[in-house]
Amino acid sequence: MDLLEKVKAARAEGSFEKTMAILNEEVAKNPENSVVHLQVAWTHDALGKEHDAIPAYEKAISMGLQGQDLSDAYLGLGSTYRTIGEYTKSKDVFDKAATTSDTSIKDYNGALLFYSDKLDQKFN
Repeated sequence: MDLLEKVKAARAEGSFEKTMAILNEEVAKNPENSVVHLQVAWTHDALGKEHDAIPAYEKAISMGLQGQDLSDAYLGLGSTYRTIGEYTKSKDVFDKAATTSDTSIKDYNGALLFYSDKLDQKFN
């Protein structure tokens, strides 16, 4: 079973602490793996540890994520800032994502533009 399969299995069990243990071990072995840092960020978010998720998202993005992973990282980071009430930072992340040359993010441009001025609103 590869790393992502282990992580998905642990998440499916609802065991985010186990997920984090798997990821921490992987970060120790492969600290330059941007996808692992993205998984760490998502897991922190799932644990309600948004302030811990932010540096993991930022690290993953700075390490050169591409395609859907990059889109997911920008969306996660912007949403996390929104969750903690950092609306300006959230908007900045979404604006930056909207100007990237990555085509997978450009596909989300409409959603990014729609939400960028509604960051303090709640949607049901």
